[in-house]
Amino acid sequence: MKKMNYPQSQQILEKIKSSEKILINCHTGADVDSVSSCLLMNKALLSLGKTNIRMICSDKSVPDFRFLIDINKIEIIDANSFLFDKYDLLLILDSGNWSYATGSK
Repeated sequence: MKKMNYPQSQQILEKIKSSEKILINCHTGADVDSVSSCLLMNKALLSLGKTNIRMICSDKSVPDFRFLIDINKIEIIDANSFLFDKYDLLLILDSGNWSYATGSK
């Protein structure tokens, strides 16, 4: 097996493996980096046998990157009223802080 790059890599992988309900988040002002990261993480989770995955974005819309497969599966949510606690794991990609990730204050 290839060595993982970060000290927490194994711990993160174990948390993913033990989670049943997983959220993947695109940051507000979603750009191609955020959207493609979300879609690729979804694909990676599916390859691990995860099936209860939801991709979300707390923006007014997701840019129309038609060249990205499954972009229409990313749901627009209101982060201020969304029930995050119904999920085992929230994966925040391409974001430096909670406000940027969700657009909430």
